[in-house]
Amino acid sequence: MSSTVQRFAGIRVESAFSYYQHYYRSLLPLRGDLVVATFTSVIDDFAGLVQQVNDRYGVDFAQAAQAGVSSGRVLEDIEARSRRQHGGTVQESKISRPSASRLPPDVFLRDLTSAQRQAMTGAMNAYCEFTGEPLRGERPD
Repeated sequence: MSSTVQRFAGIRVESAFSYYQHYYRSLLPLRGDLVVATFTSVIDDFAGLVQQVNDRYGVDFAQAAQAGVSSGRVLEDIEARSRRQHGGTVQESKISRPSASRLPPDVFLRDLTSAQRQAMTGAMNAYCEFTGEPLRGERPD
């Protein structure tokens, strides 16, 4: 959530948290029909996620390695898209990958107001309910 607010100028922190809460709550009725994965599990075990999708829906998507896709290739594609969108340059503040030009979540979220912290808690609760993850701290990504 912190990266969303930092990437898109004009988004208020409370609005981002409210959007995330609404998004995950609106998906809850469909949860049983979906393969749900946390960001961490997607990064740590993408192959396992692809296998879950294959098993759940009776499909046969190739694993990234089988398809010749590496994380380096994905990052290259993200940068190429960013260049196309921004006149040939990579704007670190707007690129959809981790960037040193954005504050880490713990630093960005450290100075939240009481209202912002309350909105964050609502968003985190909705996320945890949707993913089945236990609520851990107050540091959504």
